Amino acid sequence: MNKFTLIYNLALNGIYLAKADSSYEQLIDFISLLRPVDINIPLIRVGSDNDGGYLIPDDYLSCRALISPGVGDNSDFEFFFAAKGIPCWLFDYSVQSAARSHHLFTFVKKFVGLPLTPDFISLDQAVSMIDESVYHYPQQLRSDHVEHCSSADYILSMDIEGSELESLLDVSDETLNRFRIITLELHFLHRVIHQPVLLLYRTLMTRLKKFFHICHLHPTNAYKPISYLNVDIPVNIELTLVHKSRVLDDPLPPSTIHHKLDAPTIPAKPDVNLSPLYLSQHP
Repeated sequence: MNKFTLIYNLALNGIYLAKADSSYEQLIDFISLLRPVDINIPLIRVGSDNDGGYLIPDDYLSCRALISPGVGDNSDFEFFFAAKGIPCWLFDYSVQSAARSHHLFTFVKKFVGLPLTPDFISLDQAVSMIDESVYHYPQQLRSDHVEHCSSADYILSMDIEGSELESLLDVSDETLNRFRIITLELHFLHRVIHQPVLLLYRTLMTRLKKFFHICHLHPTNAYKPISYLNVDIPVNIELTLVHKSRVLDDPLPPSTIHHKLDAPTIPAKPDVNLSPLYLSQHP
């Protein structure tokens, strides 16, 4: 049994190896930053039917490029965009290549995070790399729409096993503001029962919500949520964010968190249903 599994199993049974000092009010305040809104743009499912698939707004066709830190063994999500003529940049030091090939794929053998070692590149550096390269594709490889894109039309799909916290806290506002759509998996969220960790996640979500609306929320089902102070807290959760400039009207709260296109990340296990605490109309 590894360290994470041990700590998780203990927490699942109400046993904590460090002081769990977040208050109910602090947890609810944090959850309020995760609550999705209805942006009045249809959501579509992109990528795999289960793990590796995400719901995004149907508002992507004029995007300049997809930036995808965290490749793993599934490139179906990225392949969808490449097939639409959108160049895709895939970053991952742990694998040798993307799981699928396409002439609009560029694979970079680097992790995205804090660039403290040569294996890492920051998100700012990744975007600069793409800025310098996206117009230098051979004409036959370059999608026709790229020359008509604005500089703010990028898609970010980030699943980097916990490094998303440091990566997105480190990135500049200028770079962050250039993404139209973000799919993001937040890992180890159950650690917010510890107040110092909760403050880090709260800082991240407060920062993201300066520029973005959360339009979809889906907990992964690899682990059961932790219950602390009668608050259910998923271990990992998928978020879809859309830049506020793409939403014309004031977004309203949805009637339900579950979307008809949602599917469990692990098909052999039941999906996780979050409590009404995660709905925007909750006090």
